Amino acid sequence: MLALEGVSKVYRDGVEIRALWNVDLTVEEGEFIAVMGPSGSGKSTLLNVIGLLDHPTSGAYRIRGVDVADLDDRSRSAARGQLFGFVFQAYHLLAGRSVVENVELSMVYGPVPTRARRHRALDALERVGLAARRHSDPRKLSGGERQRVAIARALAARPAVLLCDEPTGNLDSATAEGIITLLGSLNADGLTIIVVTHDPDVAGRVGRTVEMRDGRLTVTTRR
Repeated sequence: MLALEGVSKVYRDGVEIRALWNVDLTVEEGEFIAVMGPSGSGKSTLLNVIGLLDHPTSGAYRIRGVDVADLDDRSRSAARGQLFGFVFQAYHLLAGRSVVENVELSMVYGPVPTRARRHRALDALERVGLAARRHSDPRKLSGGERQRVAIARALAARPAVLLCDEPTGNLDSATAEGIITLLGSLNADGLTIIVVTHDPDVAGRVGRTVEMRDGRLTVTTRR
């Protein structure tokens, strides 16, 4: 489904910083992968490259056989919106908008007709167990509930791949367990998930763990 071959990412701002170095990674449809490593190891940069938020400096990245280097900016944006859903450590929910309105925002710039957005948003909230809170202000939700709303927002656009950057990083252990269980159930339904995490409990629940250090993939462990 996804294939990175010799991918490197170099930032130049007075000094040269190699965030990724010669990364080879293949992701099959339906996999659940955890990316682990110390801070600054390149985990989030890898996720940004995979999700088409950033361009690799060198190497090849293919999505279903198509080299993303052949895509112009408009095609990249379209592919990003259609293929990937994003969940971050910070929930990025808008105060003053209801839960269901926050979920609908993920579809504003996509091909989903206006009338279909509310239906999809409600379906996504049902999937994460928050349909009853659809009219609530996000400020009145717990941390775990806010993260579930963020996951619902990503799911509403019906992505092929869910990319999660430290989704349990701001949560206590009991709440994090609920998020891990939810991600596991989504993967069991066939969704491909890649999650960046420091949490060994997350890594222990996935099908494959890859470890990064100094921008390189060093170890791959399958379960």
